[in-house]
Amino acid sequence: MSDAPSPGTSHPARAPGKRSRRAVLGSLKTRLRWSYALVSVIPLALLGALLIAFSLAEQRQDVAQEQQTTANWVAREIGASLSSVDEQLLRFGPHLGPERSTAELAAAIAVLRATVPDIIDVAVLDETGKERVHLSQLRGFHDSELVDRSGNPLVYWTLRTGRVAQGSVSLQQDGTLVYPSYAPIFGDTGRVVGAIRVEVRAAYALRTLREAPLPQDSVAYLVNSSGSVLFSTTDGTERAAPAGLSSRLVGQASSGEYRNGAGTPVIGALSPVPVQPYEWWVLVEAPRSVTYAPIWRDGLLLLAAVALVIVTTIGWGIYQTGLVLRPLDRLRAAAVTIGTGDLAARIPVRDHDEIGALADEFNRMAEHLQASRARIEQQNQDLRQGLTLARDIQLGLLPAAPPREMSPLVLRGYSDPAYEVGGDFYTYLALDEHRMAVALGDISGKGVGAALMMALVMSTVEAQGRAIARPEQLLTALNQQLSGRLMANRMNAALLYATIDMEQATLSVANAGMNPPYLLRDGRVQRVDARGFPLGPMPDIEYGAATIDILPGDLLLLVSDGVVEAHRPGGELFGFKRVEQFLGEHNPDLPPDDLISGLLDRVNQFVEGAEQHDDITVVVIQPNLPLVATAREPLPALAGVA
Repeated sequence: MSDAPSPGTSHPARAPGKRSRRAVLGSLKTRLRWSYALVSVIPLALLGALLIAFSLAEQRQDVAQEQQTTANWVAREIGASLSSVDEQLLRFGPHLGPERSTAELAAAIAVLRATVPDIIDVAVLDETGKERVHLSQLRGFHDSELVDRSGNPLVYWTLRTGRVAQGSVSLQQDGTLVYPSYAPIFGDTGRVVGAIRVEVRAAYALRTLREAPLPQDSVAYLVNSSGSVLFSTTDGTERAAPAGLSSRLVGQASSGEYRNGAGTPVIGALSPVPVQPYEWWVLVEAPRSVTYAPIWRDGLLLLAAVALVIVTTIGWGIYQTGLVLRPLDRLRAAAVTIGTGDLAARIPVRDHDEIGALADEFNRMAEHLQASRARIEQQNQDLRQGLTLARDIQLGLLPAAPPREMSPLVLRGYSDPAYEVGGDFYTYLALDEHRMAVALGDISGKGVGAALMMALVMSTVEAQGRAIARPEQLLTALNQQLSGRLMANRMNAALLYATIDMEQATLSVANAGMNPPYLLRDGRVQRVDARGFPLGPMPDIEYGAATIDILPGDLLLLVSDGVVEAHRPGGELFGFKRVEQFLGEHNPDLPPDDLISGLLDRVNQFVEGAEQHDDITVVVIQPNLPLVATAREPLPALAGVA
């Protein structure tokens, strides 16, 4: 068979499952594979950076270790020189006992000074710390010149512990650095019977310090435990200690970075010299700029190499990403057009790769969305009509006006669901020719579920209210009857039920979780103190009632949580105080409708346009008692409101 294309075909025949080389190399998958392969270099570069960091840290540790080794060597050498003097003092102790004569002591001191030429001053003390004999390099001291050194803490320490002690280094007038050393003198029984005080030249210690094999540009100091410099390799005089040195004298060898007395960053190492009772320390310092210069140079070179690798990798990745993102940008722009609602728009397909296939899927999705939107719009229209009808039906369940039998009362009610339907309700009942009842309820939750439960509770209240005389008995019966259904739906019902006896001029209120009623009397606002748990959660609870006398001109206000819990955009609640303040400002001679509209206007002004989040229900009761009715004192259930 011939491989030439047959007439009328535009593409050569290819075996199933095979793709052209150009299609394979030009696919999005291939480009992404190469891009990911290059991007994988970045973790390797990061790993290299970590290795560089560890290498630099190790080099810095080596520098600190070198400083520490030098400090330890100098401290050991100085300690050895001090120990040799201490050994000589302890060896000569038996020849310098306080019981010996002055001549014998002077002869022994001469031998001691000949043995230890660095000793320039010797004093023999008795067990109380007083000098027995005192000879210096220049002269001997007369008995009248001998002093009592018992107040010297080093003398006291040596006599008490029987151990050798060294004092601080000082500078003589001739420029000689000396330090005092105290050694105990033991008697035949091993008891301390005195002490030797000598002043020793610090020449060997200073020479050891200056001849130590210090690292380049390093300086060595001998310091005491308070942080004061005794002498250094730069001069032989005492000077200010490096900044913060005393905080690093922690009783063991240590090294670290800090600023010296001149404020220069240095690397220092401390090593203790074994003297008693106060420690001496050898401090070796080197400028950080000099010590770390090779480390920083190597680090910068390594960092530059790593940065070059990273920049190259990122550059290549950006280039490849651009190749991938350009068609995706075209796809995104077309998708945005569809996302704005223009479902009739279609994405042009230019390439037959993965993005082209994705564009085809977008186009098919737009077709499905276009059809689905038409169906959803029709469903929403039907739902809106149904909810509007449900709202009308629910509001129609609420009484527009009280029954004729309740003409002795002026009653006005208003309810506004937060959504199309809600859970608030109110109703009026004429119980007999003298007694009337008002109920105000709030079902937990919102929407259709609360509205259905509201209808059930409202109908139950109206059915049971005419059969049960006392408000508290009614709430107890309702709770037992409805708790099963309420708990099954994880809901509860707040209900306030009040009966008004116009013949007795009394008001009885039972409350199951609603706000207590407000009473406006003679310009003062009072609360009818009736409280109780909502219906539902506890089926066996017993409710109580509060009974008060009502007088001519009294006005009662009942509100649901939607009033007191109305809030501004910042979260501040309207609250009980504002309800009480508004009611106190109301003129009771005005119609109840003015009270309701005024309260709602006050709430709307307060919330500053915030969305209503709960159902709002208000009921106003104005008993129409004759003015000749006898005024009576309020019962205890009536509490004043500040």
